[in-house]
Amino acid sequence: MIAPFISSNPPDARVLFENFGITFYYAQLLEDNLKLILLMGELQGILTFDREKDLRVSSSDEGLLDACMGPLKKVLKRHRAPAGSEGFYRLFDLANAARRQLAHRFFLDWASHLQSEAGRRVVNRQLGPLYLDIRNAHNASVALRDALYDRVGFTRDVVLQMFRARERERESVRGGSSENAPSRKDGPAGK
Repeated sequence: MIAPFISSNPPDARVLFENFGITFYYAQLLEDNLKLILLMGELQGILTFDREKDLRVSSSDEGLLDACMGPLKKVLKRHRAPAGSEGFYRLFDLANAARRQLAHRFFLDWASHLQSEAGRRVVNRQLGPLYLDIRNAHNASVALRDALYDRVGFTRDVVLQMFRARERERESVRGGSSENAPSRKDGPAGK
């Protein structure tokens, strides 16, 4: 069982921290989707960008992993179609503002409210719109990412086939069947 870092938090505080965590998790997923969108767009010749100049990271693909949402969305916006929906790109602006608030100020701005249950309810209500802004942008990024994947035939079925082939390869290297392999719920070390 996973033990909490702080066990003295009341249940409503735990819910608040869980909501904060899932909100920030979706911000990370969104940021990664923007990286995949730019990479797939670059590979397909749809857009070009300079990693060092545009994203302020090293020119390698590994440097792309360090890129932040702000520069990523600016590159995407710069390459939009002339008839591209302003609302679509506004989703990413709102999500980036929400991510910055979560990362840099959220609990500091609301610290005085964390002392009481009523205050924590107020804080959780403030978190709700940030979550929605991030989820809306995440949903839009998934649709765009999947459309770019579909253009090159990289569908969910292809990914599943690749995954299953890799699993079979691992099993053959281990010299046994999957019965001896650790299950997913056991984690990477089989513990």
